[in-house]
Amino acid sequence: MRNMTKTVEEACVAAEVRHSGLRVSRTQFASFLRDKALLANGQPLAHGGDLAFAFCCARGDAIAIAAFETTYVPPLVRLLKQQGFSLDLTDEAVQRLRTLLLVGDDDSPPKITDYKGHGPLDAWLRVTGTRLARKLITRDKLANAEGDDVLLETRTMGDDPELAFIKGTYRGAFRQAFREALTTLEPRARTLLKQHTIDGLSIDALAPIHGVHRATVARWLQQAQVNLLNETRTRFMKLAKLAPEECESVLRMVESRLDVTYRRLSDI
Repeated sequence: MRNMTKTVEEACVAAEVRHSGLRVSRTQFASFLRDKALLANGQPLAHGGDLAFAFCCARGDAIAIAAFETTYVPPLVRLLKQQGFSLDLTDEAVQRLRTLLLVGDDDSPPKITDYKGHGPLDAWLRVTGTRLARKLITRDKLANAEGDDVLLETRTMGDDPELAFIKGTYRGAFRQAFREALTTLEPRARTLLKQHTIDGLSIDALAPIHGVHRATVARWLQQAQVNLLNETRTRFMKLAKLAPEECESVLRMVESRLDVTYRRLSDI
C-alpha cells in the first residue's frame, strides 16, 4: 500500500508550488483526508494539489483566499458572461459563490469542502458556479410566474383544444413517466443532461471536464436525450393508457422543449 505520508506530502507541495507563499499543514490536511475517507484506498491523489488548496481555502487561509480571487474568480466571471448571463446576475452569482464556498451558510461549513479532488478544481468551480447562476435565474422566473406548470403551459399550446385537454388530464401521468425515465439512465447520461441543461455548460465546456473530444460528448448527450424520450414515451403510454398515436402530441412538445422539461421536472 502506498505510504500515506508521501501522498499527503506530494499534494501539499503541489499546492505550495502553484500558489506562492502558501503553507499547508501536513497533519491537519492528513486529518481532513481521513475524515473524508479520501485516503482509504492508499492511492495517489489525482488532483492532490487542488485538494490541498481547497482545504486551505476552507480554513480561511488568507493567502489561499487571495489566490482563489486571482486564479479562479476571473475565469468564472468570463464563463458566466460567455453563457449569456447579465452583468448583474454574474456579479450576484460570484458573490454568493464566494460566501457559500469560503464562508458557509447558516450552520453549513464552506461548500468548498465538498470538493473531493476527482477532477480539476477549476472544472468543479465552473459547474458549481454555473449551477448557482441557473438557480438564480430559476428563482427569478418562479417569483414572476403566473402558474405552477411550465412544461404544459397554455402558451406552448396556442389555442389547440386537444393539447389543452391533455394538459388537464394527463399532467400527473407525464410527470411520473418523465421522472421514472430519468432513473433508468446510466449515471454518466444523467450527469451530462444535468450539466448541459441545468448548469448550462456547452459541449465545448463539457469535453475537458469529461476528458474526451467534443464530438464524443455530443454523441453521449444525443444518446442520453434519445433514451430519455423513448423511456418517457413508453412509460407515459402505460400510465395514461394511451395508444402510441394518442400520446405523440405531448411527446413532440416535450422533445421540442426538452431543456424546459428537464429543468422543471428533474429532481434526482
